[in-house]
Amino acid sequence: SAQVKAANILVFEDIQGYGQPTYVRDTINRMGFRGGKIVFVGDAVGTFMEHLNSPQPWDLIIVAAESRAGVRGEFWDVISERVNGRNSALIAEVWYLDSTVNGRIAPLVYQCGIDFQRDWTRNNNSYDPFDYSIYWLDSGHPLLSSPNYAEPLSYPTVFWTGDVGDLIRLGSSGDAELVGGLHMKEKSSYGVLATCMDGTVIFQTFSSHDYPQAKVMALWENYITYTLTNHFENLNAQ
Repeated sequence: SAQVKAANILVFEDIQGYGQPTYVRDTINRMGFRGGKIVFVGDAVGTFMEHLNSPQPWDLIIVAAESRAGVRGEFWDVISERVNGRNSALIAEVWYLDSTVNGRIAPLVYQCGIDFQRDWTRNNNSYDPFDYSIYWLDSGHPLLSSPNYAEPLSYPTVFWTGDVGDLIRLGSSGDAELVGGLHMKEKSSYGVLATCMDGTVIFQTFSSHDYPQAKVMALWENYITYTLTNHFENLNAQ
């Protein structure tokens, strides 16, 4: 617990450029971190790369890439190197896998153990909200229960139009678990939330701002607590 509270965290959150609430930053600010280094780069991709390439150890790297444009290509080379060395945990909100999954993020996705299934879209003029509600596939999973009981994300608020995100399935490698998806009985496909690499990596393939703020921020607090706890447990066991 003390190590978690003193963690070094690097955050890319490009929603800042849209003048919208920064769910990740606001969540971290209320979590009471102290003693470590926390850097918020907003949507400044150049600054983000500088920090990724710096000698600074990062216990957690967060990529909250809702506008999709910035974190691609060589960014994933550097992030993968830190994650593969077990030096950093990772939370990646990447709901644009359809356009990048065969690029330089591919080795990390493969190592995690997930596959891109298909793109996920919505006709914003006519749709059934239940078709875009997210269900928990294992309600007892610690990612969903500590420190908050995370409520399922029902009834989207539709911040983004057209493209909703991506659906993922379990692959043939890695230790991935699907934690959230579109169908409660589908445990290995139609997923939108997965954890892997001994609980140090999370992939979210839906947009945070499409769902109620309070529910999403509670979930992000769980993400951060879960990945950091597993990160330090792994380091302490070495």
